[in-house]
Amino acid sequence: MGSKVGRNEMALLLALTSLILALASIVAIKAVSALPLMRGSISSSTNTVSAEEVGFVYIAAVIPVATSTIAAAIALYAVASAGFAAMTEKPELRSWVLIFAGLAEGLAIYGLLISILVISRI
Repeated sequence: MGSKVGRNEMALLLALTSLILALASIVAIKAVSALPLMRGSISSSTNTVSAEEVGFVYIAAVIPVATSTIAAAIALYAVASAGFAAMTEKPELRSWVLIFAGLAEGLAIYGLLISILVISRI
């Protein structure tokens, strides 16, 4: 029974990771497809930005999210498989497994933060 629960939870986590990656891909496709529609430049209060730069900024913002999501999925797979094996022998290790799983998911959050910084051009 324990291995079935582990497989179901792993499948759910991989599905969520795939969803994040798919959403990042949609943003990249939208940025690339919007390039021909934009003409000239986009002006804001501080500077003028060309349409190509806007598209490249969105593509540059998608890359950290996609790679960190894949890395988080790989790390979470390792943590979950080893954690479930360890919890079957010592149930008191449950809190450590949750901490390590949170650290693995932190990789995806770091990629999201970098993408926000890229979009805001800091």
